[in-house]
Amino acid sequence: MTDVDLNDRAACGDGGTGGTWSPAVVWGLGLVLVAVTVGVCALHVHRTGSRMASEGHRVDFEVFHTNAGVAAARGNIYTTHQRQRIYPYLYPPLLVSLLRPLAGVELHRAVLLWNLLQLLLIPLGFELLRRLLRSLGAPAPPLLAGAAVVLCTWFFVDNIEWAQVNLVVWVCVIGALLALRADRPLTSGALVALAFSIKLTPIFLVLLVSALPLRRAGRWLGGFGLTLVVCGLVVPGLVNGFGWTWHMTAAFGQVLGRTALGTTQSLPWGNNCANHSLLFSLHHWFGQCAPRSDRLAPEAIEGLYLGLRLMVGLGTLVSAVLLRWRNDRSAWSLAVAQILLAMVLCNPITWIHHWVLVSVALAVLASVIFERSLGERYRAVAAGLTLGLAAVCVAAQQLESLRTGTLSVAHLGLWVGITALVLTLQISTVRGRLLQTG
Repeated sequence: MTDVDLNDRAACGDGGTGGTWSPAVVWGLGLVLVAVTVGVCALHVHRTGSRMASEGHRVDFEVFHTNAGVAAARGNIYTTHQRQRIYPYLYPPLLVSLLRPLAGVELHRAVLLWNLLQLLLIPLGFELLRRLLRSLGAPAPPLLAGAAVVLCTWFFVDNIEWAQVNLVVWVCVIGALLALRADRPLTSGALVALAFSIKLTPIFLVLLVSALPLRRAGRWLGGFGLTLVVCGLVVPGLVNGFGWTWHMTAAFGQVLGRTALGTTQSLPWGNNCANHSLLFSLHHWFGQCAPRSDRLAPEAIEGLYLGLRLMVGLGTLVSAVLLRWRNDRSAWSLAVAQILLAMVLCNPITWIHHWVLVSVALAVLASVIFERSLGERYRAVAAGLTLGLAAVCVAAQQLESLRTGTLSVAHLGLWVGITALVLTLQISTVRGRLLQTG
């Protein structure tokens, strides 16, 4: 029997907040909060279309749309930017294959259809997040899910303004986490593979498999591997030809080798000081985007970023491995929040729309506050981290306006706090078990 089955509905909060509010009020508040985000995003659907028509505003969907047509003609989607004035395509071949039906539609209409789909994904993600919080024993899941979404509204809006694809990844990630909690590892692995076939950073979720029994881990990896073959080879092959798919997969490997290492060449269209990644935060303050008198050598920036990246990767790996010794809801929730922040921090190319995943981290981190099996001190630390993350999300636009790169540095600090908390919990558990066996 899974945690979802064991949770009592009243304790989980669908029945209210400890008797203070009725279930209808909790649901109503949650729906109002998510409706605020949907409404703000709907306004930006119109604004994006108007700006494209009147100001020639360019959106990221233009890259997807153009290359869907290039793929239909069996062209090289990774060299289109060398012939046309668009950004490079930096994704696996699946996305342009899925967008093939829109290749013949005018760009402004295709963008409108895509953004309308994104609007529908927001309430879908909210519902999946509500169910995930219920499985974690959080009170008032609709209210917590709605609050996490509305506090991250700027990240959702940025996806609409640029007609991006991160809301698809967001829904897949939440679905994968929910499936894992519901003891459906095959489905969870499949959803991670789908997300990974669009954006590579969801591969970090494989770390959670280390806490599963061997048979369930095998099922998760089986679902991941099978879906990866389908998304990486079968679907693009059926749509655009298997020969084309093979060559484009090899070409994507070369693009990935140039962009993923975290060097000054990570942005292939040049030195772009508008990027918000941790790498470019260092460049903003000490590197190519800083005044000449404050600059460090590029090698020093790359070395510093490599060190921070290794710290984030190893810290996340250690806490995931220790889930085998302590895998209760609080440790699992902290590990998930840690992994989601690590996805953003380890990506050398990070834009505001990528931070939509932080809404999930915020929600699961908040659930730890209500875990009664934890000591008061640990819950107080979790509450402080939750408030800090919420404050960063609310003030994100102001932070970046004040100084570009502050958002990444703030999230790095919060990642350190979450990591310290989860490792403290896990190490104390491991020490206790060793003393018992000794």
